[in-house]
This record gives sequence, structure tokens and C-alpha cells, in this order.
Amino acid sequence: MPDASKADGSTGWFKIFSNSWSKKSGGRVGDDDNWGTRDLNNCCGKMDVKIPDDIQAGDYLLRAEALALHTAGQAGGAQFYVSCYQITVAGGGNAAPATVKFPGAYSSSDPGIRINIHAAVDSYIAPGPKVYAGGIDKKAGASSCSGCEQTCKVGTSPSAVAPSGKVLGDGSEASSEAPADTAAEAPEACAAAAYAQCGGNGFSGCTTCQVRLPVV
Repeated sequence: MPDASKADGSTGWFKIFSNSWSKKSGGRVGDDDNWGTRDLNNCCGKMDVKIPDDIQAGDYLLRAEALALHTAGQAGGAQFYVSCYQITVAGGGNAAPATVKFPGAYSSSDPGIRINIHAAVDSYIAPGPKVYAGGIDKKAGASSCSGCEQTCKVGTSPSAVAPSGKVLGDGSEASSEAPADTAAEAPEACAAAAYAQCGGNGFSGCTTCQVRLPVV
């Protein structure tokens, strides 16, 4: 689009990255399997996503989405956590992937949205379109933390780094630093960001939450 600052999400979307699920050997139920959100937790809340080299240069609205499925066995139980970022891609190629629109791309009855993960899961289909040919469809649990994910160890506070990919028109790279209203007052303490996991079975990360500062 001509100006990402005016993007309202009503135009078409395409998927450049997915990290959803894989069967874990020895697992009894879906809770035991490998999930993208578990990879995100293991890498201290960071996920390194490369902006594809072949998409057309221009302004884009980048949608990052995490899906919680612990109550998804009932209608309306899945929980979507979405953040959007206005970016400008410099360079690039000529790829023009097919797009979908919201609302419409998801249905509450989709197998990746209405699912009981507390029973055995034999397959999982991530909601929405498939990752387009120039993107990355990552297998959950298949690799260790890489790129910006390596800048933070479980049990320590995350630090802001720039993701890979040419995303700014001035030649610099975008920062993943959290907005000021979600910054922790005590950066030396280990604190989970807003909506991040902060405890539970098998969790070994931060067990306190960041102080959310008032927006004025």
C-alpha cells in the first residue's frame, strides 16, 4: 500500500511465516507436543522472522499473531493475541502473493481453531492461508533459538534487537523494542511482557509480569 501509517487492516493479507505444531515422540496428548508458542517461550519471547527478499518494495502492515488453544475445545474458546507493525520494505522483488481478508479468513469451526489439545492430536492445520512460496513454514520444536532469539536467555530480561530483513526505507533495520507503555520499571528483573506466559507446568522462564505504565 502507498502509506503503512494509514493502513487499517482492511486490505489483503498473505502469510510469510508459520510455526505451529509437530508431534512429539512419546507425547500422550496435544499438550505434550511441540508448539510454536512453546518455541517462543523457550527463546525468551523472541521469534526471528525474515522479511522475504522477493516481495515487492513498499509499505506493509505486518501482523504478528499467537494463538492460545488451552480452552479451544469449545466454541469461541481459542484466544488470539495480535500485534501489528507498520513497516517499509526496501529493495525487494516482484512477488505478489495471493491474499485473504479479515473478517473471512478464519472460521470458528476451523480445525486449527476449534480443537481439544488435552486429547491426543494426530495433525494440526494452522488457521488461515498457507505460507506463500517465498516464506518460511517452520516445524515447531525442530530447531534451537537463532538470530535475535539468541540474545536472551531464559530467566533473564529480554533486550531489544533488530530483526533480519530490509524493512525501512532509510536503509536501517526495524527495532523490536517494546513500546514505552509496556516497558518494565526495573529492567534488571526478569519479567514477562504483556500476554506472555508467566508460569505453568514445565515453564522455566520469568515468573513475574512487567509493570504496565499508564498511557497519557
